[in-house]
Amino acid sequence: MILKTKDEILNWLKKYDGDFEKNIQNNAYEFIDMHDIMNSSLLKELIKKDNLALDYFEELKSEGHQYIVNVNGNCNIYFGSLEKILIQFYHVDGFFACSHNRLTSLKGFPQYVGGDFYCSHNRLTSLEYGPQSVGGEFSCSHNQLTSLEYCPKSIGGNFYCEDNQLISFRYCPQSVGGDFTCFNNKLTSLKYSPQHINGYFFCSNNQLISLEYFPEIVTKGVYLQNNEKLLKYKKDSNDIHIQKMSDDEFLDQRNLSFWKQLHLIEKIMKENSKIIDDLDLNEKQENNQFIKKI
Repeated sequence: MILKTKDEILNWLKKYDGDFEKNIQNNAYEFIDMHDIMNSSLLKELIKKDNLALDYFEELKSEGHQYIVNVNGNCNIYFGSLEKILIQFYHVDGFFACSHNRLTSLKGFPQYVGGDFYCSHNRLTSLEYGPQSVGGEFSCSHNQLTSLEYCPKSIGGNFYCEDNQLISFRYCPQSVGGDFTCFNNKLTSLKYSPQHINGYFFCSNNQLISLEYFPEIVTKGVYLQNNEKLLKYKKDSNDIHIQKMSDDEFLDQRNLSFWKQLHLIEKIMKENSKIIDDLDLNEKQENNQFIKKI
């Protein structure tokens, strides 16, 4: 069921938006008539400005929406029992929060969020219909996601996708303005992982088997605990310092140069694998010692 009139939409917001009174006082809700959009130059302006396809608005019209809603402030739909959003948000200047509900779809969600965006602790299996742009944090943790498809390409703040069922970094944002948190998933490779993380990279409790595709930039630190197959680096290392580490210490290294060094060693080993495979055991050991000094 789609709510069509302004009164129906306002009653829904009054029931579910924790910032309703404040938004009413500040005249924060803006209703844009779909008829006006589809029959004026405004449509072309919105498509050009917001990089949206005509199909987006045509779909809203076909579904029966008479208004789309902008919020010149925050929208706080935390801790409820919502299974669906019955109105269509468009722009939210502040944060948009709808965590701790029973949502299975992001249909009705805004396309643009100027602040933080939270949809964690729901029953989501897809990020389809979610925002294209988020200026602050993005949290889709504690859902049932197997893919980050439809995720924004860039996030202004921290990105949280932990406690899902992700098997790949594909479609994840390539630039993150804060931490990138993806622990408690089923990730086996760093392929498609963000290239630039302006914070910590939390990737513990996964199934990583390699450091290949390690991010180009991580400004603060890396956490890779409970990726047991990465312990092959410790087992095969000739570095006395690494050999003396406990397994927990090895996977809890916060020193970026440490992980970068291991990644470099692996890259060199891979590039020279054909040569190395032709060496006997003694030559392999000598080669490992040589690579370690690079």
